[in-house]
Amino acid sequence: MFNRILYVENGLGLGGAARGLRSLVRAARQRGCEPFVAMPYEDPELKLLLGDDHWLDIAPFRRFGGSSQPASHQVSLTGKLGGKLVGSARHLLNTVAKDAPLTRFLQKEMKARHIELVHTNNGLLANRAEIEAAGRAGLPLIAHQRGWEWPCALSRNLAGQPGRIIAVSEAVRQDLLEMGAPSHSVTRIYDGVDLKQFRNNRERRATARKRFGLEDQTVVIGLIATHLAWKGHDLYLQALAQVCHKTDSVRGLVVGSRPTHAEPLSPSPKESAHQLGIADRIIWSGHLPDPGPAYAACDVVVHASKQPEPFGLVVVEAMACGLPVVAAEAGGPAETVIHGETGLLYPMGKASALAGALETLISRPQWRGRLGEAARRRAAEHFDEQKGWALLFDVYQETEAALLRSALC
Repeated sequence: MFNRILYVENGLGLGGAARGLRSLVRAARQRGCEPFVAMPYEDPELKLLLGDDHWLDIAPFRRFGGSSQPASHQVSLTGKLGGKLVGSARHLLNTVAKDAPLTRFLQKEMKARHIELVHTNNGLLANRAEIEAAGRAGLPLIAHQRGWEWPCALSRNLAGQPGRIIAVSEAVRQDLLEMGAPSHSVTRIYDGVDLKQFRNNRERRATARKRFGLEDQTVVIGLIATHLAWKGHDLYLQALAQVCHKTDSVRGLVVGSRPTHAEPLSPSPKESAHQLGIADRIIWSGHLPDPGPAYAACDVVVHASKQPEPFGLVVVEAMACGLPVVAAEAGGPAETVIHGETGLLYPMGKASALAGALETLISRPQWRGRLGEAARRRAAEHFDEQKGWALLFDVYQETEAALLRSALC
């Protein structure tokens, strides 16, 4: 199998894509591979895992990314044609400003480090220079698609270039097919979690509750998300306010922070909480390198995205912890959560519907427990990271076998 692999991460910050990459790098090392990582921002945990000599800093080449909405949801003020024109213009600007020097830099590094395979971690348009560099270097490419692509001609062209594309959900796979990616090149592999890391028991719960200053009888509704507008902090707070105004036993726990290169939310979540009169009912933890204690402290986890979530790693992490999840019925969560069996789904963007689902779970603790146990079983069966990485490394072997067959012809 391929030995020296270059992984490229071009996300905004330390969210689900970065956590998934850390897990993938560990899996590659366990299989005897030598992974290298190129990133435009610091990930101390991943850098420590790799060592400085296997870390490529591409911060000087950071470019603007694409949209975070699926092709079927992306329309500019002037319609689909305008969206394509805007996407093409943005791509041209970035190509002139950043892509050419980044392509040259990566091509040189790929040769110097004897890279055998390039694996982009999150998207085609965001990794266009990396795709170009791999092509110029004559290297096979795996593109891990963790989000939606901007529906422009340039994205469609990129969709046909990688040898294989890994879609993190069926919704993402369908989006790629709409973009024109060949069906034989797109494989759906769900992201997974370390089942040993994400598990709850009474001892962990007690420790976590003490850490966050929570009483045992308090019902804790958690939101674990980076501070981006589409992640729905405002929606979560509106729903939580409706619940808190009816009962004193509920508290919110908000985990996460704003990525370095993202626009600040206006108003900020804390300002919104003050305006809604629930500032004293919420605990703000900021970013947690290990979100395990936050899950252990929660009774319910909310996934409040206002746009379709490509996958939603938080959802399956919470499920692995034995927690019911209340999520918008769109994108990946609509696949991972079984409504009424492992959690509850609500119409995306509807704060009143989210509040109603939360009120139901708060008032029925025994059913809440049954949902959580069913969620834990589903996570163990379908979202064990070891099973997911085994499928991914099968794709690596298939790619290598195809190269060997091509060389013999």
